[in-house]
Amino acid sequence: MIQFQLFNFHKRCAVRTTIQRWPIYSFTAERDSFDHRKCDGNRRFLDGWGFDGRLQVLKGGFVKRIVSFLVIVSCFGLPALAQTANYPEVQLQPSYAADTGAVNVLTATVNSCPTAYTTGMFIKVLPNHANTTTTPTLNFCNLGAKTITEKGQSAIVSGDLATTQIATFIYDGTYMELQNPHTLGGVSSVSGDGTVITNSSSTGAVSLTIAGTSGGIVYFSSNSAWGSTGLLTQYGVLFGGGAAGAPTSSAQGASNMPLIGQGASNPTWSTIAYPTTCATGNMIYGVSGTQIGCLTGLISNSSGLLTTYDGITTAGLGVDVVEGVSDKTAQSSSLTTQNLITSTGAAGHYLVRFYIDQNGLCTTGTGSVYATVTWTDATAAHTAQTIPLTLTNTTISTASGFVDVALPFWSATSSAISYTTTYTACTSGTGTYDLHAEVERTN
Repeated sequence: MIQFQLFNFHKRCAVRTTIQRWPIYSFTAERDSFDHRKCDGNRRFLDGWGFDGRLQVLKGGFVKRIVSFLVIVSCFGLPALAQTANYPEVQLQPSYAADTGAVNVLTATVNSCPTAYTTGMFIKVLPNHANTTTTPTLNFCNLGAKTITEKGQSAIVSGDLATTQIATFIYDGTYMELQNPHTLGGVSSVSGDGTVITNSSSTGAVSLTIAGTSGGIVYFSSNSAWGSTGLLTQYGVLFGGGAAGAPTSSAQGASNMPLIGQGASNPTWSTIAYPTTCATGNMIYGVSGTQIGCLTGLISNSSGLLTTYDGITTAGLGVDVVEGVSDKTAQSSSLTTQNLITSTGAAGHYLVRFYIDQNGLCTTGTGSVYATVTWTDATAAHTAQTIPLTLTNTTISTASGFVDVALPFWSATSSAISYTTTYTACTSGTGTYDLHAEVERTN
């Protein structure tokens, strides 16, 4: 292949092969012949390209060399040949130029200007001003002002042209498409009816608009789709709709009404009114069937001890606490050890109460029963007995047919409080008894 290089000798056009230099000619080509016209001394070489076929290159009417392609040249000052869309990119890309125009009106001129805009041509310009509108124009080589768009025919935003960044354009036949906007730019649309994403300003912030119900919310109706709920009640509570289900809301609840769960159904507002405030330690109680109040006369501390009872400041536990009970009925023999408390939780005052009454009559003679309580104080174990109950054989006395006893004492911690009974049988027949016992911690 013959390599051609372009150069200028004393304002004369010339082309150089790897063998020798020839004067420059402009050719009109046919397949195996052409005419030629020599450039004058005031013009320079402009461009050239190859043509498939064997052509005779003539100089002064003589055959100089047979080459495998035709080189066609034109000169400055002569009409330039029109560019076409299938030229190599280097033929479609004029040189870089700086903008000399005003704000939003770019003007740029290169040394080798084309005679017309060509679809697909590249143009590189350093803007002299940042754009302040969405429709700035570029007039290249005085070929006419063309509106600048962004990568297609979308409007650019303010600040897409910057004085610190060379702007690259591709002419699409109508617009100058900016390939490297300085800002984020805007996206005109995504997918789905009513869904639009736009650039809100030159800062690159993006705003999202989705068609839906005013007062509703957006939710995913499937793994890849979203929808809008219906109108949600103002001041209502939002409930999930489950897979593919739209969220819903409750009605507005009345003042101080709690939300009550309903299992597999949406919760509902309670019909019971709650107090708005309740002081520390105060207790909640039912004022009526539809209202709960705060019990101000009964106050406990963080340990659960009542510090106020009916407005009276208490000491110790505040109230007696029953820690153990025992109930026996129709007994006809002595009872072995019965624990009211297996192990006391703390040392303190305790009170054991017994109530023993006759359940069945003797046939002849009388019987008896009494209880004995056992505890341990700080130094030793102790016992105390109730008075005996006589079991009769006639009628059970309304005045004396029972025994009611209270035995107070001090017990050490971690000790048992228990009782036994001692039973004496009748002469004949079976006299029976009932026993009810409890132990209270009083301090």
